[in-house]
Amino acid sequence: MSEDRVAVRRAVIHLAWPVMLQNLLISVMFLSDTIMLGWYSQSGLAAIGLSGPITMMARLVLMCVPIAAMAMVSRSFGEKDPSKTTSNAWTSLFVGLFLGGFVSTIGAIAAPKIISLFTTPSSQLYQEAVIYLSIVLSAFVMNYLFMISTALLRAVGDTRTPLIITIFANTLNIVGDYILIYGKIGFPEMGVKGAAISTFICSCLEAIIILFFIFSRDTALKLSLKRIKIGWATLKTLFQIGLPAAIEPALTHLGGLFFLKIVAGIGQTALATHHVITRIESISFMPGMGLSIATASLVGQHLGAKRSDLAEQTSHHAIGFAMMIMGTLGLLFLLFPSFIISIFTGDVDVRILGKVCLIIAAIEQPFLAYGMVHQGVFRGAGNTVVPLYINFIGVWLIRLPLAYLFVESLHWGISGVWMTMPIDWFVRAVIYKIIFQKKHWQKISF
Repeated sequence: MSEDRVAVRRAVIHLAWPVMLQNLLISVMFLSDTIMLGWYSQSGLAAIGLSGPITMMARLVLMCVPIAAMAMVSRSFGEKDPSKTTSNAWTSLFVGLFLGGFVSTIGAIAAPKIISLFTTPSSQLYQEAVIYLSIVLSAFVMNYLFMISTALLRAVGDTRTPLIITIFANTLNIVGDYILIYGKIGFPEMGVKGAAISTFICSCLEAIIILFFIFSRDTALKLSLKRIKIGWATLKTLFQIGLPAAIEPALTHLGGLFFLKIVAGIGQTALATHHVITRIESISFMPGMGLSIATASLVGQHLGAKRSDLAEQTSHHAIGFAMMIMGTLGLLFLLFPSFIISIFTGDVDVRILGKVCLIIAAIEQPFLAYGMVHQGVFRGAGNTVVPLYINFIGVWLIRLPLAYLFVESLHWGISGVWMTMPIDWFVRAVIYKIIFQKKHWQKISF
């Protein structure tokens, strides 16, 4: 094996493992809400099952700025242009502050209207979902600044600092969930509201800590409050890259909301089951997401340094690692579904329905790994249009029509909903492979 190949493999592992662990811990933060409310009440579990995808949609639609910021900063860092790197970072933070503040304000006010689209306003599920969504969205601006700051540090090769901050925030959130949901050490028992308050506090703290780090130390970003540098050309490039990256999850998660409506129409037990299995499967997303992000950073740096050969090697290594790790997790889902689900809920009906869904999720893992890393390759190269088209095909032309067919016509219930997912990701993986091999992504400049 050549020195370049060894170096590339080490770089992928060096950048990816903190990102994988951080993403796993972020998932654990949401899982702690799920597990503790799963043992608290089925209505509370269903409430965050309804609110969670809505919050996630806001996060993923606005991932356009972190995605564009990583592509721009990693490229300028690879070009060894510190002035351009600083301008890219400052512009990203200011756009993030504006967009995050807008979502926090509008989202918190409009929470009742949003939840009323999915369930009857007079129900307990509605009341609890509104409480959770309004509190969590109020902290969105802080969570968003943390997301952007994390992307900036990852772009210059620092994946460990965000990991350390996430470890602290997650530990605090687990303790906060236990105290506030169940009413321990003198606090009142608050249930769903307690879970939301704990998430709110932790989101604010992690944002404050990472911003303090960025501005108080001599990082590769070279940011200083005394030298604010925002360029209109930088802003234009940010939106050129970011706009398709915003449309992609918007379309994907608009489809996801229709998907959720199909699930909610099956019943509360199906909705609670869907939420539990989604949270369990989110653990397997973490290796793919970590390797996708590490690949995006390295591809951007290598293309900035005019080394497309190293960018391609990085992609192949990351895809291999992702398929190996996620395939192993899929095997665990396949072999021990009942045991895994029992960790998250004591509800017998949810356990029975969830077992079949988790087995189906196991089949999905290799295709999911392949597609996720390829998405990182194109984003790192600054091509956010390809993931937009492919995700549109997967959600709107495959997943939604099949879900409607399996549930409404064939009456396969929640199992039919989950059967659509491996089919969707298999098609996406095939399309990604064809486009990747044409190598047009190596020639993009900005």
